[in-house]
Parts: sequence; C-alpha cells; structure tokens
Amino acid sequence: MAATLGLSGCFDQGSTLDASDGASFRNSVAQMRGELSPLRAEAFGDALFTLSFQDSGTFPAAERDASLSALARDPDALVAKLRRRVDGLTADEIISAARTYKLTSIEGELTRLNGEIERWAGYAVAANMLLRTIAISTPRYYWRDNGLKERAVIEFTIVNNSPIALKRINLLGNLQSPGREIPWAHGTFSYTFPGGLEPGESQQLKLLANTFGAWSQDALRDATDAELDLTLVNVRDSHDTPLIPTEVERLDEMRGLIGNLKAEREAILTAMH
Repeated sequence: MAATLGLSGCFDQGSTLDASDGASFRNSVAQMRGELSPLRAEAFGDALFTLSFQDSGTFPAAERDASLSALARDPDALVAKLRRRVDGLTADEIISAARTYKLTSIEGELTRLNGEIERWAGYAVAANMLLRTIAISTPRYYWRDNGLKERAVIEFTIVNNSPIALKRINLLGNLQSPGREIPWAHGTFSYTFPGGLEPGESQQLKLLANTFGAWSQDALRDATDAELDLTLVNVRDSHDTPLIPTEVERLDEMRGLIGNLKAEREAILTAMH
C-alpha cells in the first residue's frame, strides 16, 4: 500500500480548477495560486485572463470593449464563459491551453499582416514612382509685410508631370540652418488648388504660414540663413482619392508588428519546451 501511495504521489499535478460557480471558482483559483511559485502563479493568472477573453478579437473594437467591461463587472458571467475551457484542468494545463491559443492567434495575425504587405507593397512602389513625377523646386522661406503685419511665406514651384489632375498636395517641410542639429520648424502642411493642377501644368505658390503655427514663430524672423527643404508626401486626385492610401503609409508599421509577433512566438515556444 505504501508503495502504491508513493507511486501515485509522483504523478500528482496539484489541484484542478472548479468552475462550477463564481464562489467555487474564486476559492479554487486562490488555492491553486497558493500551491504555485510566484512566477508560476503569475503565468497562471495571465493564462486565465487570456482564456477569459479568447473570443474578443473576433468582434469590432467598440463591441469588444463593451463586452470586456460587462464581463469585468459580472464575475459569474466570466466564470460561465470560462467553464468549458478550464473546468477540471490543472494550472499547467491552463497555462498550456493559453499558450496554444496565443500561438494560434499569432499565426493568424502573421498571415493577415503578410497578406496585407504583399497586397500593398507592389502598389507602394508604383505610387511612389508616380509621386516622383511631380516636381517641387526652388523652395524659399521668408517674411513679407502685407501692409498690416509681417507674415511668414513658404514659396516654391510645382510642376505636375504626372498623368493625373491634382486637387490637393501634402508636403513635409524642414527649415534648418547649416551647422545646426535641430530645425527651426518641421512638419506637414497641405494646399488645395482652386480648379486643380492638370497634367503638364505648373504653378509658383506663395503660401502664408499659419499665424499661430510653428512656421510663424518670431524667432524665425532672424533665421536668415535657414534653408527650406520640401518633400511631397501625398496628393489627392480630382475625386479626392489619395494616391498613397493609409495601408501604404502603414507598411513599415506592419513590418514592425510582424517582428514583434515573431519575437513573442519565439518566447512562447521557448517557454513550452
């Protein structure tokens, strides 16, 4: 008998979770956490949280947030949601189930992001090539007295060598003096062409800087050696459609997310072995 008891003890995996109702769940979780090391108890708590909201990613953000808030206010509803996933499982089994779910979610998100990148990367190349056919030249920054007060002016010439009519342009400006590390002004601004800018047309623009913007600071009046650099970052056509959509602008961000997800996947796989 002693040998039998000793043998069965070798395979004791600890308590199992009782999710029959809210009170039993709370007591069971407390008991199981007390049997675990601090690090393992933290992993157990994280696993329960992950499995509690396992389906939340399938809903729109607003609906998901409302659902999470409702569950947080109603422990019994949370237990009912968890019951079929964790009832009767040990802490190790719950941690393993959460890791498996996370791996599945990561693989799904990686597939989605890679598909988005593949979809938009080719378009980005073509769109940026088209954008480069629109020439910005002779940029100047200076102050002009209009009879009432001095105003900052951003002046440049634009030539539309593209095949599309331009309704609106978005530019990134940088005003910086030689030898200085920090620019006087840096940021984006836009301009809408009255009547548009048709293919083959050009205009010399003199744009008055916003009175309260970074380009109208008093300190800039004396920055007479500052050089203005302008970069065309996007345009809108006659239908007000951007040449470079948001998805293209987010390509680098999506690649960064892929790197983070791969690192998270590797960490989970390492913990599982």
